Amino acid sequence: MRPGHPDDVEPIISLLRILYRGDVGEGLNDLVQEYLNSPSHLVLLAIRERAVGLLIGAYRLDIDYECRAGLVDAIVVEESSRKQGIGTALVREFARWARDRGCTMLQVINPNEAFFDKLGFADRRLRFQQRSPDKIGT
Repeated sequence: MRPGHPDDVEPIISLLRILYRGDVGEGLNDLVQEYLNSPSHLVLLAIRERAVGLLIGAYRLDIDYECRAGLVDAIVVEESSRKQGIGTALVREFARWARDRGCTMLQVINPNEAFFDKLGFADRRLRFQQRSPDKIGT
């Protein structure tokens, strides 16, 4: 387990293709670079002979819960490496990173419910999404 580096962009994108079933855009490379260079974000890789797991997360202020929260944006383990504790290890390492930054809560976007239930996360669906912010109110 280790933080991602700028030369890890290709394996990171390969794992994101698994997560999003190939539905990734042309801007993903630039976005991954931005994540890798941001002090408030963590790109965490699980390495065997190659990268087999990925967690991308951040910390942010949360007004609803009046705290600093660690937010798991994406987590994926390649199919052949699942059921070996890699996902759990990724979340635990992220939790340590978030705690070191003053986070008192962890949140997940688009969770695999069975996996996160097992780790003690509670379902609190509070998020709505607008894909075209320029169309709000039109």
